[in-house]
Amino acid sequence: MFRALSAPGVWGVVVGVLIFVSCYAFATLAIKPLEKGLGYKIDHNGPRSFEPGMARYTRLVEFQIGLATGSIVLLGGSSFLHPADKLAVGHLPRPYGSPLVLLAMSVIPSLLFISVFMYSYEESLHDPKFYRHHVYRFVTALGFSGLLCFAIGYIWLAFALVSTDVHMTGHDSSGEQTLLVGPQWRPTP
Repeated sequence: MFRALSAPGVWGVVVGVLIFVSCYAFATLAIKPLEKGLGYKIDHNGPRSFEPGMARYTRLVEFQIGLATGSIVLLGGSSFLHPADKLAVGHLPRPYGSPLVLLAMSVIPSLLFISVFMYSYEESLHDPKFYRHHVYRFVTALGFSGLLCFAIGYIWLAFALVSTDVHMTGHDSSGEQTLLVGPQWRPTP
C-alpha cells in the first residue's frame, strides 16, 4: 500500500479528494436545513437574479479551467520537445506529477459545479422546493473544492518547479559543451 502512495500523481488524487471532503464537511456545518418541506429560493427576476451571478461563475470557471489545462499541456509538451538526451523521449520530473494531477482534478469539480448549479436552477423553476440544503451543500462544496484544488495545485507546482534540479547544457570558457545542473547554471554573456 505504501508503495502505491509513492507513485507519481497519487498524492495529487489524495489531496483532491481530501479537499472535496473538507469542503463538503464545512458546507454541512455552515448551511443549516430550512423548515421541513421548504427549499432555498433562487431569485428569477430583479437585481439579484440568477443569470448575472451565473454568468460571473461561468467566466471564473472558464478562466480557471483554461489556466489549469493550459499549464498541463505546456509542461507536458515542453518535456517532449526538450528530451534529456537526443535518443530518448523527454519526461517530466517526478515532483511535477502530483501538482499536475491536482490541477487536472480541479477541472472536474468546477465543471460539475456549473452543471449541477444550472440543473438546480432549471429544476427550481418547476419545483421551488427542489433547491434544498443537500443540493446547496453539494453545489457549494463543488465550487470551492474546484477553486482550492486549482490554487493549491498551482502553489504546489510552483514549489516543485523551483526545487527541482534542471539539467541544461552550456559552454565552458574553452567552448566545449558541458552539462550544468540546477543552481550552478548561469547564462553566458
